[in-house]
Amino acid sequence: MSPGGGVKEGESLEDAAAREVLEETGLRAEIGQLLYIEELANPECRFVKFWFSASVNAGEINTNHPEAKAEHITEAAWFTPSELKGKVVFPQVLGGRYAEDKAAGFPSTVRLPLTQMELW
Repeated sequence: MSPGGGVKEGESLEDAAAREVLEETGLRAEIGQLLYIEELANPECRFVKFWFSASVNAGEINTNHPEAKAEHITEAAWFTPSELKGKVVFPQVLGGRYAEDKAAGFPSTVRLPLTQMELW
């Protein structure tokens, strides 16, 4: 799952992640380990994204929340790693090294290479 968004004033990264999961999917999640740090840059600014593991503890997938609509999220679903093969996946790490990192037990947080944004 890869819901995301900004951190509100006074909110921890983990609390922001849980809130974004709820707003964009209707699911309540317990946020776990920080898995990846991703940096994206364009000529105007630089973004840092923090990707966490999470486990769902309540709710049903629902993309009708106003925040999901504002993000143009029209569908959410569960996929196995094999079902992701050949699909456009965001974040890209889910279609790449994620399965290998998961099999290894995520021994440490991975800092992904800086990505130059094509659109902003």
